[in-house]
Amino acid sequence: MTSDDLRKALSQVKYPGFSRDIVSFGLVRECRIEDGGALVKLQIQTRDSAIPQQIFKDCHAVLDPLIGDPGKVRVEIEIKDPPSTTETSTGTTSLPGVKRIIAVGSGKGGVGKSTVSSNLAIALSQTGLKVGLLDCDLYGPSIPLMLGVPHLQPQADAQDRIIPIEAHGLKLMSMGFLLGDNSPVIVRGPLANRYTQQFLQQVAWGDLDVLVLDLPPGTGDIQLTLVQTVSLDGAIIVTTPQEVAMIDARKAVSMFANSGMVQFKNLFTGVETRDYKRATTAQKCVRAGGKHNDLDNVGYTARHHTFFEMLGNFSFGDYFKSEAIPFAWELVTKELDIPKDKLLVTVYHTDDEAADMWKKVAGLSDDRIIRIATNDNFWMMGPTGPCGPCTEIFYDHGESFWGGPPGSPDEDGDRFIEIWN
Repeated sequence: MTSDDLRKALSQVKYPGFSRDIVSFGLVRECRIEDGGALVKLQIQTRDSAIPQQIFKDCHAVLDPLIGDPGKVRVEIEIKDPPSTTETSTGTTSLPGVKRIIAVGSGKGGVGKSTVSSNLAIALSQTGLKVGLLDCDLYGPSIPLMLGVPHLQPQADAQDRIIPIEAHGLKLMSMGFLLGDNSPVIVRGPLANRYTQQFLQQVAWGDLDVLVLDLPPGTGDIQLTLVQTVSLDGAIIVTTPQEVAMIDARKAVSMFANSGMVQFKNLFTGVETRDYKRATTAQKCVRAGGKHNDLDNVGYTARHHTFFEMLGNFSFGDYFKSEAIPFAWELVTKELDIPKDKLLVTVYHTDDEAADMWKKVAGLSDDRIIRIATNDNFWMMGPTGPCGPCTEIFYDHGESFWGGPPGSPDEDGDRFIEIWN
């Protein structure tokens, strides 16, 4: 009998409400043969006490016959609360004292990205702005040489924060200041991410009007860490005109493009007009961060995926809420043929207009129209700009799935899934 035999047996134990087993879900932290018996350690994130109880029972059901003596089978389950969508450790934040952050990236190296970053920072400084320049290219830092200060080394202040180098009216930070000319940086992704976060958050930048980030080429770990850690006000992608460089530049551009309505912003604001007033979109998305960041939930719920596709309908002054709600109900119940009794909706708590429309269009009773007083049903992309109440359609998977309705303490479960907004 080996630990592999135990894992094979445990692969028969399904996570309650799912078709996947606890081994493939990664819940088995340890399993081994010990003193002629079996020791299994699991880690589960849930607020439903029935789930670990069921798993405990099912584990014994497959292991007791295997070992032959139930008294020699020990199943230990560590229970943790799942991460909250409103309290994520990688949510984007602003840096104290820094008003604007601009990222300069590229698809390939050697296209002049650091040159553009340096000149942009100096040009902004010459207009009277207070500017910082952070060299995020850990593996090939070039800002110290470009700014003529490769020999300087930063010091620390009383709070153990790094004091940036000052040159040409800029505050500078780079891995190049910490290493010799011939010292390579040999770090894996997690350590590179940690360095990047330290340069952002543990450098005494002081008051800056603009912080320019000189990114490494490509769309790797460091870029992902940045969009998860800070809110960017803009991004510049540098490329040469050759197609082989443009291909990767387009990929880099996509990393900084928000899914949803951003591509139509100029139409909504009246800056641009087109020969159509309605549009539909299908966007392949990567969950990378941003204002509504829920990256930490990937892998812990059945509805948070790294890759997903967002479908959208947009009206540019052509139709409004009174038409959008009937369109949505027709799409979901007729075109997609989803049973009406499996659906419920949410509205912002003061949006009587939307609630009345759902009653009229869908015939929903008050108990299936949930009023939400939080920003879950009040859409806005930032402190300024378009905003307003929104309404959502949820699908009920049924009682076999853990979770409560929207707005309840157990809303993070997988029973009720938002399918339309």
